[in-house]
Amino acid sequence: MDESLEMKNDIRCDLFSSVSPSEVTLTLFDKKQNKFLALEVFKQANGSDGKWMKEISDKSVILKKNNFKTVNVEIVNELTTLVPVALFEEEDAGKYFQYNFSGDDLLIKSEKIPAFDAVNIYAVHESMNVSIHQLFDQPVIHHHATVLLQGIHLSFKKFNEKTLVINVRNHYVDIIITEGKQLIFFNSFQSNTVDDLVYYVMFVCDRLQLNPESVSAFLTGQVESESAIFHMLYKYIKNISFVSRTDFFEFSYVFEEIPSHFYFNLFCLALCES
Repeated sequence: MDESLEMKNDIRCDLFSSVSPSEVTLTLFDKKQNKFLALEVFKQANGSDGKWMKEISDKSVILKKNNFKTVNVEIVNELTTLVPVALFEEEDAGKYFQYNFSGDDLLIKSEKIPAFDAVNIYAVHESMNVSIHQLFDQPVIHHHATVLLQGIHLSFKKFNEKTLVINVRNHYVDIIITEGKQLIFFNSFQSNTVDDLVYYVMFVCDRLQLNPESVSAFLTGQVESESAIFHMLYKYIKNISFVSRTDFFEFSYVFEEIPSHFYFNLFCLALCES
C-alpha cells in the first residue's frame, strides 16, 4: 500500500475488485492523481461455494482502512455470450444465454461493450452474488469479458493487422482476435493443462487461418516469463510478447515488484467505471 494512504486520512479512493470462485483481488485508485495506490490478493483453493469470501473483510487492510467513492467489481467466469447490439432484445437475454449455457442458481445479466458494438450476456451464481454484496457496499457489477474487451480495444485499436490476445486464468483461457477496431473472435476454453491451452490457441489460429509464425500475439494473466505456458506458446508462436500495463493510468511504486502484464483486467476495470 502506498505510504500516502497511511499519511493522509482524507484520500477517498475508488475500489476495484476482481472476483472468481478461487480469488479476490482488490486495488485502490485515486482519481485526482489518476493513480493506483494499493493491491491485495486473496486466494482460496477450494472456494467454489464462495463462503470463504466472508473472511476477507477481516483480513483486508484495504477494506478496513478506507471509505470508497465507488465500488466496481468484475465477475470472472466462463458464463458469457456476445450478441450484436442490433440483434439484442432485453426480454430475450435469457434465451440468448441458454442457447450456450444451462444450470441452476444462475442470475443472468447483460451489459454493453461500447468498443465493439456488442452486448455481453453473462451469469453469476446467486450464491456468489450474495457473497459479493456482503463483502462490498453497493457494488457496480461487470463481467470480466466486458472489461477485457474494453481494455484490448483501447490497447490495440491502432493495430491494422489481425492481433491475437491470450488471457490465461485459473483452468481457463480467453482467446481474442481483433483487427483494428473490429472484434473478429472471442471465446473461453477450459484448459486444465498447458497442452490444453496450446491446443485451443492453435485450433483457433487454424480455423481463422492465422499463421502462428507471423501473427502478432500478446499474452496476459498471471503467467511468468519462465513458465511452461510461455515456453510452449513460444515454441509455436514466435511473435508473442506480454501485454504492457495500461498507460492510461499512473501506478504507485508498490507495483514495481509485480510483472507489468499481471492484473491487466483489474486495472482495465477503471475504464468501465459507471
